[in-house]
Amino acid sequence: AEAEATAGATHGASQLRSTGLANALETATRRADDADAALAEVQQARDAAVVRADAAHDVATSANERASKLQDDLEAVAAEDDDAAAAAAALAAVADTARADAAASRIELEDLRDRLEGVTTEAAAAVAARDDERATADAERNDAENAAETAAASAPPPAG
Repeated sequence: AEAEATAGATHGASQLRSTGLANALETATRRADDADAALAEVQQARDAAVVRADAAHDVATSANERASKLQDDLEAVAAEDDDAAAAAAALAAVADTARADAAASRIELEDLRDRLEGVTTEAAAAVAARDDERATADAERNDAENAAETAAASAPPPAG
């Protein structure tokens, strides 16, 4: 009777450990799924940021081309006559504004790329942490199953 009680207690403890590890594995799996969903959101945000960055780059390039053309026009007008020089000064101001806008767009583009790189790094770290949690949970589950099998194999047969 004492041996049966000991075997029953050992079996019960193994079941509790196995259940605890199964719960931990389930929690780790949920966390991993949450990390996958967060990574997908980050990737969508990254893709959208790349599209915006490309558009900002195109705008900056176009503004710079317009500024260069305005500068060329300014020089041609100034060479023709003094009255046109006042108009050329206005064109120069527009060209300077366009250049400043292009420079600001480039700065924003670089800032956006830096932030994107940071988000991508964070997402990669989250995936690595998820993989570590899964590996740890799998190892603990395997250890618990091995311990349960060892306990079951070494337990004396029930007295009959």
